[in-house]
Parts: sequence; C-alpha cells; structure tokens
Amino acid sequence: HGIAFPKSREKCVLDEAH
Repeated sequence: HGIAFPKSREKCVLDEAH
C-alpha cells in the first residue's frame, strides 16, 4: 500500500493503481 509514499494516502492509492 504505497510503498514509495507510505505517508501520502493519495500516493498510496496511485501506487496501488500502478
């Protein structure tokens, strides 16, 4: 769940989408 950006929830969602 957003390994690149664990602090940003939005980034987490994008990370999962990727």
